[in-house]
Amino acid sequence: MWITSRCHMNAERRNRFLEIYFHLLLAFYSVAAIGNSIIGRASGGEISGEIVLYLSILTLSISLIIFGFKFGETAAQHRACYLELQKLMGSSHEEDLNRRFIETIANVPNHSTMDYLRLAIAHPFTRVQNLKLPNGEYYTATRAALVRYAFNRVAVVMVLVIFTLPAWAVTGLNLSRFFL
Repeated sequence: MWITSRCHMNAERRNRFLEIYFHLLLAFYSVAAIGNSIIGRASGGEISGEIVLYLSILTLSISLIIFGFKFGETAAQHRACYLELQKLMGSSHEEDLNRRFIETIANVPNHSTMDYLRLAIAHPFTRVQNLKLPNGEYYTATRAALVRYAFNRVAVVMVLVIFTLPAWAVTGLNLSRFFL
């Protein structure tokens, strides 16, 4: 139960981060498109309509992603789940604990494998982790698990950075034309 609640905490953190990230990204694309109109006209070097159309389509796509994945709602569901699990852990009703545990997690989205790996691999540069197994031994991460964890973390960061590149490019072009 403790592991499940911690995994749901990681899932809530991940969904809150994605909600904030996509809202900021949406604002960044909007500012880049508006900046193109204002700075581009002032400098006489407005970027072509195709690029502005591309930014507009990306802004619409990001809006649909935010709406479709419902990161905020999912984060709230994960939070409600781990808070309920914490209540159950402090409960003295041991006889129906299994039934109440299943009822608690039944209507909540499941956490991802990465949420568990983030819990299990708290210190990616050491093999022995803080997480204890049911037998009392500390979890020892395999090299494959460490590599998978590192690869997933780097891949997520790269994808999130790549999403911002078009807006940076338009903003950079406009500012370079304005100041040069």
